[in-house]
Amino acid sequence: MNPEDQEDLSGFSMLELFRGEVENQKNQLTEGLLALENNSSDDDLLEGLMRAAHSIKGAASIVNLGAAVEVAHKMEDAFEAVRRDPAPLGGGSIAHQVAGLSLSEPFRSSSTLCGLLTEIMLHGVDLLSQISTTPETEIERWVEEHRGAVECFQADVDIYLQLHHRTPDSPTSEASPAAAPAAYPADMPMLDLFK
Repeated sequence: MNPEDQEDLSGFSMLELFRGEVENQKNQLTEGLLALENNSSDDDLLEGLMRAAHSIKGAASIVNLGAAVEVAHKMEDAFEAVRRDPAPLGGGSIAHQVAGLSLSEPFRSSSTLCGLLTEIMLHGVDLLSQISTTPETEIERWVEEHRGAVECFQADVDIYLQLHHRTPDSPTSEASPAAAPAAYPADMPMLDLFK
């Protein structure tokens, strides 16, 4: 690409570039998630979703927006799980599996794994959009006031990943809802999640 073909971004602050990245990738994510419901094994679609989340994560990292990095990283994790094994998205009802888990209220009525993924990821897109549209002088306060929402999003993605990694033949899928692990407490250290 010739230097004269490149857009001059020198007049923008790094935060403005982050905002532009979220705005550009938001449409890709939203459209991709809706398309995923019809074709959960489309590698190009999944790759585009992963790239969009990764791009936002990188832009957020550059401007030290930890909450946005965390949200985008969790989105990447979910998309990577689907890319590696799209089969669970084509399964049937998950109502009996969701009943014993501590999903956030808006997601408890999801009837399929693909629907659950779409709803949770669209919530992530909304969080990223909220962060990106917050005035620079208010971002720290927004992060403080919405820390719980970011942590709930992360816990919801973790629950989605638990469900995604279960297979019809695995012993955990036959377990009663009471035996299903609860959502992780917000104050649990990350390393304890792997014990």
